[in-house]
Amino acid sequence: MKEVIVTGDIFRLSAGGGSGNQDRNISWLHALLKFPIFAATGTYPGLLRHDNSPLKCSDIYDAAGLRPSLSAWAELSAAFPKNVSERYASLFQGKIVVGFELSNAMCAALTEWDVPYICILTHPVRFLDDIAFAVSTNISGIHQGLAKLCMREAICFEHAGFITAYFASRRRSADRADFRLFAAQTHDDRSLFRDGAIVSQDWIGEKLVALYKPDDVVAFKHHPLKRSAEVFEKVKNRCANTYETSANVYSLLSDPNLSDVITVSSSVGVEAKYFGKNVTYLHKPFVAPLYRNDTSAVGDFMSCGTNLLSADFWRILLSTFVPVSDLDGHQHIYRPDLLRATLNQDWNFGEIYADFIVQSSPLGRVMAHPSVWARLKNKLMRQIRRS
Repeated sequence: MKEVIVTGDIFRLSAGGGSGNQDRNISWLHALLKFPIFAATGTYPGLLRHDNSPLKCSDIYDAAGLRPSLSAWAELSAAFPKNVSERYASLFQGKIVVGFELSNAMCAALTEWDVPYICILTHPVRFLDDIAFAVSTNISGIHQGLAKLCMREAICFEHAGFITAYFASRRRSADRADFRLFAAQTHDDRSLFRDGAIVSQDWIGEKLVALYKPDDVVAFKHHPLKRSAEVFEKVKNRCANTYETSANVYSLLSDPNLSDVITVSSSVGVEAKYFGKNVTYLHKPFVAPLYRNDTSAVGDFMSCGTNLLSADFWRILLSTFVPVSDLDGHQHIYRPDLLRATLNQDWNFGEIYADFIVQSSPLGRVMAHPSVWARLKNKLMRQIRRS
């Protein structure tokens, strides 16, 4: 009987080259899935993080002839050397891997050495009632199960409509010029990997400027965690009507005067589709999961919503490899934002509907809520721009 083991990209490095960068997220996923997998199989899944792995980053980067760095992580994520591939896959012989954000190299190595995997990402559509998941696998039988457990794409359009209506009732005036949005990203995320390297700010700036005309009005939205000042200056030099915006990204996407969105590979590009915006990628979307009734193949990411939190999900997926208990048809309805709270991530979503919660809360909780400070900051920035 194969053991299920939860892991992730244990060779991921921080911007400064530090190891164990994904251990927290791996623990989060293990905690979420431990009981559903136990209910399905009668056995708790194992846990492999960098801190308890017999293979450390130092071992693997040395074996690959690389010094640990952000660029080395990009190279190692694309493909393993043969000796690294075998050593990595040997960690999981006789096991079923459930991995958070496994790299392309990891998925290829597991496939080469006949190790079944289920790779899980947070879904790029972040404006639903809660975080959703995208899931892929290298096993045909598991993929067939995923295809049946997909959510409908219509849900994304419906929720985009709710958000558009929310901002439409608060938008003061539509008397403004049509504008284009550039959604910047952090400089060290795997979504910026291209051909085994991480794209530079120079490359982004050159590609971006080539798409703009001098009279374009450009709203430039920096990533909340990292400013892209160099790229902003290049766009500003090309288009005089370029301005920085700290507005909520969903307020921008729902603005009727927004004509199109440009990004390198951000999830904002995937989301913009549901607001009826044209999208241009300088590279490509990091992941564009498929939905129910879409034509798909083994290896494609499928939009599974929160289905993977149910025991039936794991009964269906794992039944080929291990004995499972009978399906019970139970689907728990989770309160909105539960997973966002557990992961401590809201991707601008908390600035929208959370306003209704804080307005009716005691003063201390109101003032402590991040959406309050975000609104105050946005109001101040608007006043500064007007003055």
